[in-house]
Amino acid sequence: MKRKIPNIRSIKIKDSSLPKRSDGLETRNRIIEYAGRLFARDGYDKTTSKNICQTARVNQASVNYHFGSRDGLYLAVLEEIQNRITKLDYLIRIRDSSVPPQKKAELFLDYYIKSIFDKESWVMQLWTREVMNPSPLLKEVVFKKIFPKVYVISEIFSEYLGYPENDPRLHAAIMTVLSPFFIACMGQEHPIFAETPVKIPKRKIIKQLRLNAFLSLEALHNSAMSQNETERALPIEE
Repeated sequence: MKRKIPNIRSIKIKDSSLPKRSDGLETRNRIIEYAGRLFARDGYDKTTSKNICQTARVNQASVNYHFGSRDGLYLAVLEEIQNRITKLDYLIRIRDSSVPPQKKAELFLDYYIKSIFDKESWVMQLWTREVMNPSPLLKEVVFKKIFPKVYVISEIFSEYLGYPENDPRLHAAIMTVLSPFFIACMGQEHPIFAETPVKIPKRKIIKQLRLNAFLSLEALHNSAMSQNETERALPIEE
């Protein structure tokens, strides 16, 4: 039985998801794009509404109309990042597909790898900044955008590894497989890498990380199956 995603509490910021005229939608998207670049470069605290309006070539009234406030705009930018990194509906399609559990896990991993490395530079730059130095709005994004995806990802790995969704071994396994990619993505733009004595093309690093991930996933699966067999073989205490 698939877990029902819980209702997420409403966000007390102007709802920016309402449909708008096409010209208004174009303006909204342009504001998000330019604001995202500024937030990624200067951070949440140092990016002003004035800078955003000048860069996006809009007035403050446009920002207020589409997002309610600067915080509402920043929230929309963070939500847009999550929409671009991984899409919930695609994760659900993988989970509900008829392919074997191992193939589902592999499909997700390839999708995840492509998602975090094949994005505009400001997207992961800002998300990395947000993770390392959270703004007051991160909690809203976690509840609204991240938790629903975490539930589906857990179901995909649970089906393959055989661990219940509340088993700490399952979540440790997910972290073991996914963390190297996120770390590599976070560090790829860091200036210290320009000074490293060994230069390895990013595509080769990603290729090797992918191979390591699949080997780790297979080892975790085999370990889980072995543990399950051992537990079934133990005598039942009366």
